[in-house]
Amino acid sequence: MKTSIISIFWLWIIALNSLKCLISMRETKGFSMKFSNSLWQTVSPIYQQIILHPFNIELAEGSLDKKRFVFYLEQDALYLVSFSKALAFIAARANTSKTIHNFLNFSLGALIAERELHATFLATNDNWDNIEPSPSCIAYTQYLIATAATAPLEEAIAAILPCFWIYREVGRHVAAHAKENNPYVQWIKTYSSLEFSDGTDQAISILDELASNCSTHLLERMKKAFEYSSLFEWYFWNDSYNMSLFQKPKKEFPADFLRIPNEVGGSWTHSELMTTDNVSLK
Repeated sequence: MKTSIISIFWLWIIALNSLKCLISMRETKGFSMKFSNSLWQTVSPIYQQIILHPFNIELAEGSLDKKRFVFYLEQDALYLVSFSKALAFIAARANTSKTIHNFLNFSLGALIAERELHATFLATNDNWDNIEPSPSCIAYTQYLIATAATAPLEEAIAAILPCFWIYREVGRHVAAHAKENNPYVQWIKTYSSLEFSDGTDQAISILDELASNCSTHLLERMKKAFEYSSLFEWYFWNDSYNMSLFQKPKKEFPADFLRIPNEVGGSWTHSELMTTDNVSLK
């Protein structure tokens, strides 16, 4: 009886170890959560705010003011030039011919395929150099170029990925809720297309492959870069909806714009402060 109990015990131990081994093998073969999936979970609240933004709700309804849509496309035209540069930077820094080839194709696609979409709606505007960028357009593009040029390659790829991934998901969402005879159907078709989805999957796959060999510290940097760019995406749509540009200061300040306490209990105005007699250097 005792021998039977011991035998059952060891059989149970062997079965438990076999189960652990099986789980380990499944994780090794990719059955565990991919790094990209964890990134998407992190930015899911941001994505929800993007699809609930008035710009995208009205885009799906077909009721979006054309002036707002044109403003958005003009900003996107500026953005794509810098985005293409960022992708080219990544291609230049890549270590494998496959990655170089992929990112050079991405870079060309940013300039060619999507510019064709812009031409559909912006046929009368041929001079992109005269378009004034919105605050988010400047901030987003400069962040991407700086990251692509100076950050670790893995972090740079994480930074550019939201432009692919969020646009695909927004395109699919808008397509699923689009009203008939939508005037923006061409935009909707572009970003909900199988071709755009395949390119997005390709970029995600590259990131996951790199992430499998990254340190915990680098993975955290990649996660933060992905989150920053996702936030920039929301700000880009928000600036487009509000048609926001930088508020330029007035050329001249009012005489009493600034009053600074002086040494005798009174105060100097801005213009008085500009005279050398009232300025003491200590």
